[in-house]
Amino acid sequence: MKKNKRVTLWGEYISIKDFLLSLLISLSILLIVILMPALNKDLKLILGLSAVVIGFIINTIWIKPKRNVKVVKGERK
Repeated sequence: MKKNKRVTLWGEYISIKDFLLSLLISLSILLIVILMPALNKDLKLILGLSAVVIGFIINTIWIKPKRNVKVVKGERK
């Protein structure tokens, strides 16, 4: 059985493999946009910020955090 190591990051349990994959996705999208030689300086800021947002959206859709949910029965008031 394959053991998947999980770490706690900001209260969420994630695997190191998923974390590194999401960093690679975000950085590659950002570097592609920033290193485009045909862009002037004003467009680089706007496109760089939009590349970060696109990377964030891709990562939230593709990589899900693994939450530990504990259901506790309590009294109803």
